[in-house]
Amino acid sequence: CDVGIVLNVSADHLGLGGINTLEQLAEVKSVIAAVVKREGHAVLNADDPLVLAMRERSPGDVVLVSTSPDENPAVEEHLAQSGIAVLVERDTFVIRRGRLRIPIAGVREVPLMMGGAARFQRGNILSAIAAAYVQGIRYDDIRAGLLSFFPSPALTPGRLNLMRVARGRILVDYGHNAMAVGGLMELVLGIDAARRLGVITAPGDRRDDDIRELGRLAAELDHVIIKEDSDRRGRDPGEIAGLVREGLVAGGLSDDEIEVVADELEAVDRGMALLNDRDLLVVLVDDVPGVLGHLRGRSQPAAVS
Repeated sequence: CDVGIVLNVSADHLGLGGINTLEQLAEVKSVIAAVVKREGHAVLNADDPLVLAMRERSPGDVVLVSTSPDENPAVEEHLAQSGIAVLVERDTFVIRRGRLRIPIAGVREVPLMMGGAARFQRGNILSAIAAAYVQGIRYDDIRAGLLSFFPSPALTPGRLNLMRVARGRILVDYGHNAMAVGGLMELVLGIDAARRLGVITAPGDRRDDDIRELGRLAAELDHVIIKEDSDRRGRDPGEIAGLVREGLVAGGLSDDEIEVVADELEAVDRGMALLNDRDLLVVLVDDVPGVLGHLRGRSQPAAVS
């Protein structure tokens, strides 16, 4: 490939295909860096040691990205050798090449950042900037792309789709592992709302502890409706919901604020029925076209506040 990007190595998918440790998973993911052409570029997250180590496997040039507010020694060494890095400096996405510093856009200007509240998007955006830059795209065009790309059902279906309904707002997102849900909860807590409700589940082929952890992280919500995907990936009916409930309770949510509505669309309707004007409903969606189609005509884009 011309550009290969590795964002992170997290505990998702462990226990599948004989992969049981983060180190084994990193070995699998390092294939992305290894298949970069000699004249290509490997874009790697310098904040993740397992990802940073993949630079040894890449025959192409390495571009480092970092969201750390502190200086990353690996990035500084890379820049000292005239390498390319893409960073967040003074709330601005910047490209660095040796001593050259090119500001691209302010963090709060980029719609995908949702006013700066979607902090987990920074690594995605830095990597996108890096990929565009090494492909020869002009700075002005990179900036224009970032400023015109909105998280909406049309452009990013199932990814950070914030919509206003008759009462309150709904955030639809295909978050399906603990790392994604942790980032999503940080965003949700940053959105002004009277109550934060959720329709959540986890994929059935994840480990029991991973499913519980997703529930524990979602316990930041005020009320949760647990659903189950139509494809439970080998789990018995109710098994996933039971594990998610265990995690919610471990995270501090009371039994009174947890209910189970197995069907996804029925769970969404139940959540909407509970909404008041200043409430927010978070839906961890499985059937993206089905749910967005179900909401079509009942919603409109909403701003973050």
